[in-house]
Amino acid sequence: MGLQKIDIPKALLSEIEIAYLWEYPIEGIEEKEKSWHIFFRPENAEIIQSFFKNKSIPNVVTETLTEQNWNATWEENYPPVLVNNVAHILAPFHKKSTQILPQIIINPSMAFGTGHHETTSGLLELMNGLDFQNRTLLDMGCGSGVLGIFSEIKGAKEVLLVDNDQNCVENTNQNIRLNKCHNSKVILGTIENIKDQKFDFIVSNITKNVNLQFLADFDIMLKENGVLIISGFLIEDKQEILNKSKKYDFSLQNEFEKNNWCGLQFGR
Repeated sequence: MGLQKIDIPKALLSEIEIAYLWEYPIEGIEEKEKSWHIFFRPENAEIIQSFFKNKSIPNVVTETLTEQNWNATWEENYPPVLVNNVAHILAPFHKKSTQILPQIIINPSMAFGTGHHETTSGLLELMNGLDFQNRTLLDMGCGSGVLGIFSEIKGAKEVLLVDNDQNCVENTNQNIRLNKCHNSKVILGTIENIKDQKFDFIVSNITKNVNLQFLADFDIMLKENGVLIISGFLIEDKQEILNKSKKYDFSLQNEFEKNNWCGLQFGR
């Protein structure tokens, strides 16, 4: 059975509620002009339906998609992304850009992190100001792998990408090959599988609660003079992240805010 989709009018679901929805077992969210399209696996339908029932949203209709329908939808609705003169993110079916910028090829799929979301573009802007030459990087919760791929394009000598979703791992592997990244490796797992390793850079575009949970591990895994960049949370959650970061050896270096979304860059 294929993926399932629910269409919710924007008037019934705010961006803040959409942010909380990412903590449920969804596969992706597509923003349209007047509605949100939420995608999930059939086995998670009851959990997803419970979210909307708790929000008192009536008449939630589920549509079952085939893989062919999903791919056709992406090709129709997936425009190239120019990230503020930092990078050009293209699908394999797009023409190559004539702009003199790093070009990242991302095969559209249900994986999160295609560059269209504010957290992905915001993190790329923060990363663009850093020197990755001959350094190591962890992309935690890699989604499509775009952040890790960008770091190798910018000179990283070793990139480890980790996700607990098999679809994300498969998509990231495709994207690593598309971008001819020879220094990048992706694994299926959680932070428990890699917490004995250390990195010069750690990027984590997940959710507020997961980032809060991982801060103690990031503190141990980040090398001296290293940089931690986290996102996936709203501006209203920033202070909670900052408060907890004070328990560890982190100092705020930089940040971004985009359409209610936030990202923080910490150093040693």
